[in-house]
Amino acid sequence: MNNLKVLVVEDDEDDQFLLSEVFEVHPNVSLFFKDSCLKALNAIGTEHYDFVLVDFRLGVIDSHPVVRRLLELNIPFSILSGSLEEEVKFELEDIFERIKFWTKREMLSVPKKVMGLIEG
Repeated sequence: MNNLKVLVVEDDEDDQFLLSEVFEVHPNVSLFFKDSCLKALNAIGTEHYDFVLVDFRLGVIDSHPVVRRLLELNIPFSILSGSLEEEVKFELEDIFERIKFWTKREMLSVPKKVMGLIEG
C-alpha cells in the first residue's frame, strides 16, 4: 500500500500524542498535525491529504470552516468529538448525514476505521 497522508486537526496535545501512538503501528500512514482552523485551512489549500481527522471543538472555536472546505474539495474526513451531544448534531444539521463522527474514546480504533474509509 502507498503511504497515506492524514491531516489531524487537533488542539489538545494529549490527544495528538494518543493519535500518534495508535497510528505508530501503521508505518504507511504519515500524520500531520495542525492545532487551529486557520492552520488546517492553509494546509488543505497547499498540500494533498488522503484523509483528515478533525476535532469538532478547537478551543472556543468549532471546526465548521474546515468541515465545509473538506466537503467542497471532496476530501474524506471524520470528526472527532469528546461527546456526540445533540448540539453538535444541531450545529451541523445541514451536512450531518455526510459526516462520520467518532468519539475520542473510539480513538484506539481510528487507524482501522481510517484505513477502511480510504481503501473502501
